[in-house]
Amino acid sequence: FASIAGTILLRLPNRAALVMVRNMSEPSKISLPPGLVSESILGPCMPEGCADVLQDAGFNTTPETWSYEFPENKMLGVIMIRTTNKKAVGTFGLLKGDTVSSVVLHLLGVSPSQNGQGLGKTLTLLACNQAFASGATKVLLTTDDHRLAAVKVYLSSGFSPYLGSWDRT
Repeated sequence: FASIAGTILLRLPNRAALVMVRNMSEPSKISLPPGLVSESILGPCMPEGCADVLQDAGFNTTPETWSYEFPENKMLGVIMIRTTNKKAVGTFGLLKGDTVSSVVLHLLGVSPSQNGQGLGKTLTLLACNQAFASGATKVLLTTDDHRLAAVKVYLSSGFSPYLGSWDRT
């Protein structure tokens, strides 16, 4: 085990992962920064610009691995954040959880051009609101131990360490 700001990290084979949870009783009040728009996408194909945002954010997700990351039978949708000239700058996906009241926040990524502007927290809260609108009262996520900025965003967005048993497969 390791600790970041008092948060316990689970050690998994070949990496340390932190499982976090947020319980919700109401949506958060949020708005996108000026000049950005959200686009909701549901379908088997990776949205245009998504691979670039995720790879710039440090993920290895490609159009070839998309169906593994977002199996159609678990996919609830993907949100893309774009500038008004259609450039993708942020994304996240939502998957069905292991109960009807839970949703998994998956692959939240922000373009480095947007770092430090609060878009990560805005996306996190937007994901929670989308989950709540679908009937979920719990959002789960995993993050890698080296993503310290992400851990801080999740903690400040109401997530806490989840110490229960959870199999994302």
